[in-house]
Amino acid sequence: ALLAAANAAGWRLMAQATQTPQANAANRIQWRFELTSAQPPSQGAGANLADRLQRSAQDATQQLLEVRGEPAPPALVQTACAVRWSELGLLAELAQHPEAARQPMSYLLAQMRVALNRELPPPGLLFAASDPANPELGGFWTAEQFQTQPLADRLEQFIVQQLEAGSVAAETLAESAYAAFPGWQTPDAALLTACLASYGQPDGDLLRLRDEDLSQQRRDDQAAILRLLASLGRRLGYEVWLAAASAQLIPDLPPSSEQDRLGLADWTPANVVWHNQGEPAFAFAVVTQASLLPWLAAPSDALAACPRYVALPGGRAGLLDFKLRRCPPWRTRLAWTGWEFVKYRHLRDLAGQTSLGLAGFRARIGLDPIVTLPGQQLALFEMEPQGDADDA
Repeated sequence: ALLAAANAAGWRLMAQATQTPQANAANRIQWRFELTSAQPPSQGAGANLADRLQRSAQDATQQLLEVRGEPAPPALVQTACAVRWSELGLLAELAQHPEAARQPMSYLLAQMRVALNRELPPPGLLFAASDPANPELGGFWTAEQFQTQPLADRLEQFIVQQLEAGSVAAETLAESAYAAFPGWQTPDAALLTACLASYGQPDGDLLRLRDEDLSQQRRDDQAAILRLLASLGRRLGYEVWLAAASAQLIPDLPPSSEQDRLGLADWTPANVVWHNQGEPAFAFAVVTQASLLPWLAAPSDALAACPRYVALPGGRAGLLDFKLRRCPPWRTRLAWTGWEFVKYRHLRDLAGQTSLGLAGFRARIGLDPIVTLPGQQLALFEMEPQGDADDA
C-alpha cells in the first residue's frame, strides 16, 4: 500500500532494506525504503496487468532466493514482489485499471496468491512447512536448487574475519555487517546476535575474537582431531584415508597403506574416511565453523551407504542449533542428506575409553547430538549444554 501510494504520488523507490525475523514470526519486521521524486505515472493501464503482476512476482521470488541462498519467510517474499512491482511501474497502473482501482490491495494479494500457489508452486520453487505435521503454522519459500552460499554462512564468515582483524565495538561491527550485506541480503538481528555471541568475547567496551577461535589455535585443534580420528580408526581395525589438505596438517602421521591408490573426489566433502578394502565404513569432516552448505547437498554414491559425521568445536554448537531452528527446511534437508554433527569433546571422550570396541563406538557416537533432526529419537542420557565452550 505504501509503495502503491508513493508511485501514484510521483515518487520512485531507489533502495530498500528489509529485516524479517526468520525464527519467530511474532517479532517485528522492519522496512526501510528510500524514495525520490519521479515523473508522474503515465495515464492508462497496459494490457494484461494481472499476468504481468504474476510473472514479475515469480521472478522477484526467484531472485530473492538466489541472492540470499536460503529459504525466505512469506513476509520477505511479499516485500520482494511489491518492490519489483514498484520498480516496473505496475503499481502506478492500478488507478487506471477498472478492477484494481476499486480494491487495489485485494487485487494485488489475489495476483500474488495465484503467482505463488503453495499447493502448485511455479517451476523451481517450493513451499516448505515449518512443521510438516502442523502446516497451519506457516513455512518458507525455498528454491529446488540453491547455487549461492547461504546468507547465514556468509555472515558467520564475515564476523570471524572482522574479529580476526582486532577488537571492535559491537555496534560498529553490526553496522559493518549491514553495510556488507545490503538490500535483500540484510540479515535478521537474531542471526547477527547469534554470530557475535558464538565468536565474540567482551574486551572492556569492545568485542574480540575468543582465544579458542584464534586461527593458530583452531588449526591446532583441527589437527588434533584429525590425528585422533586416524588413530581411533586404525585402533578399530580400519584403513584410514585422509584428504590431501588434511594430511598436510599432520605430516608426521604415517599414511595408510592404501592411501595412494584411493581417489579423493568420490569421498569429498569428508576429509577422513575409515574403510575396509576401499569400502567406506565411516566418514568424517572436521571443521571449525558452523557452515551448513556442504552438508545440505546429497552425498556422493561412494559415501551414501556409510554413517557420516561433521566434527566441530563445542563453541559452535549453539550457533549451529540456532541456524537450524531459524530455518526449519534445513533440518528436514539434513535428515535426508544424512550428515550428523558431533563435538570435538565427544570424540575425545570416546577415544579416551581404552576398552572401546567397534560395537561400543557405533552405539555411543550418536549419544551427544548437537541437534535432533526430524525422524531421530532423543538419546536418553544426560547431555552437555548446547553452547558450551571448548576445552581444547
